[in-house]
Amino acid sequence: MGEIFERGFLCQECSKLESNVESATVWSKFFWPNWRSDPGLRMSSLAARGLWMDMLCVAAESDPYGYVLVNGQEPTLIDLCRITGEVENVVAPALAELERNGVFSRDRSGRIFCRRMVRESKIKKISEKNGKLGGNPALLANGATYSDETIKSQGVNPDDNPTDNREDNRDDNGGVGPSGLRPESSKEKEKESSKKKKIDEQFHELWVLFPRRVAKGQALIAYRAARKKTDATTIAEAVKRFAAECADREERFIAHPASWLNGERWLDGISTSEARPALTAEQQAEIVWRRRIESFLQNGSWSGHYGFPPDDPHCYAPEHLLIEYGFREKPE
Repeated sequence: MGEIFERGFLCQECSKLESNVESATVWSKFFWPNWRSDPGLRMSSLAARGLWMDMLCVAAESDPYGYVLVNGQEPTLIDLCRITGEVENVVAPALAELERNGVFSRDRSGRIFCRRMVRESKIKKISEKNGKLGGNPALLANGATYSDETIKSQGVNPDDNPTDNREDNRDDNGGVGPSGLRPESSKEKEKESSKKKKIDEQFHELWVLFPRRVAKGQALIAYRAARKKTDATTIAEAVKRFAAECADREERFIAHPASWLNGERWLDGISTSEARPALTAEQQAEIVWRRRIESFLQNGSWSGHYGFPPDDPHCYAPEHLLIEYGFREKPE
């Protein structure tokens, strides 16, 4: 469940078990509508969704919480087959499908994790810390101290404010909004809101460049996270290169925008700290036509989407390429 950590239902037997990791609770809330409405999951097959549920069970018992780890190690494909009781030719494509649809994320080490579980784990730690200090800082924002009679009369743990930890108050990266755990000044809120609005606008401009435009909501979340690691120009130029590389690729083999962003694919093919200069539209088109012509020479394959083949006088390929590959005579 990518963004939706639909933590499981309460089982009477499970409630009797003891947990030794962060999930000191052995049961969890499960948001049924979220599971059914998540676009990444809905595009995934039944087998892929079943695999993700088993992976979530592993993530709920791992340390750190939310990561698909067994004894601190990322399970291999063979390990996942043993965990699920399925064969490799079922698990491998299901795992690839989940990643392609942006259901899960990977950290810099390549470890798979559930975004919602990790985010909620952070919020839980903050809440526990605040509880030990006397409660939510938002309730102490007016200068109250632990020695104040008001706080003493309320006890160390005052009644919960129902708006403190609502899902609506959390940002996309696990933070807590205006009524949550970190109160901010009006200027800071305005500045943050303006910055977020600008990033969202840049995303909508970028969206049209992706060769496969699906799961826009998931992609927006991934883009916001990516912008914390690099700038808009770097991502945009990388998407243009990616689109050129996918020109002859079947759509089902093209990564979803969310997967591309979560995988930090803007770094693909860059061996130095400086990105390569962006190709012009003409250069990109020439690369695409070269691949098509070379494929035609190797196996005779030619898609009707490309128009007439190279050996036809009406072929749309650039004239100089047709001459270079011997389909046209060089003018005297």
